[in-house]
Amino acid sequence: SYAQYLGQKFLIEYGIGLIDLQVDNAMQYSEMKVRIELIRRYGYAMLNIYIPSLTLLIISYVTLFFRPTIFEVRVMTALTALLVLATLFTQVSTSLPKTSYFKMVDIWLLFCIVLIFFIIIFHTIIDFHVDYSNTGAPLSSKGWVGTSQRSSGSNIVKVTPVGGNTKSGDEDMNNLSINFLKVRFDAKFYINLSKLTMFLVFFVFNITYWGTLAVGSGLVYYY
Repeated sequence: SYAQYLGQKFLIEYGIGLIDLQVDNAMQYSEMKVRIELIRRYGYAMLNIYIPSLTLLIISYVTLFFRPTIFEVRVMTALTALLVLATLFTQVSTSLPKTSYFKMVDIWLLFCIVLIFFIIIFHTIIDFHVDYSNTGAPLSSKGWVGTSQRSSGSNIVKVTPVGGNTKSGDEDMNNLSINFLKVRFDAKFYINLSKLTMFLVFFVFNITYWGTLAVGSGLVYYY
């Protein structure tokens, strides 16, 4: 014996999943149980939760590509996205059933909030290392300084390391190799670090999140 559902398979918020019929004749009276699996449809969540939050997250990440000297613009853009995302998280929490455990949508929204928070932290670190004494010049990275001299109708370019060291021979090569091995913790370093770190964290989280969601939730229907 089996149970067959003849109604609509897709309701407003749910879809009909597996239907299981269980018959128990061990007791004095026979029992028959019908188990109907309801799978939440993800169209509403995609349009009203995931796409807006992803847009806010992208806007916050783009602030890492702003000029380092405009600290107020970078922070205000990230803070505005964070406040809007917190409001969205409150609205979603009130519309969904209250549970004692974290739902997948809660994990997603909390991840977005935490990621934007770390973006703001990176903005603060970058601003601490920005040199505002020469805001018109591009971001400086202490490398090589070139000076040109004109002699007998031809251009002669002399390249010397920063600091004016003019040692010759093996000492110059040793100093050159040491300068390349040194890591300069300046504003440019933290800007590149923030871009790479935020992208890698976002990429790894999405692979794990959507992989788990596709296997055990409403992203996969049984028909």
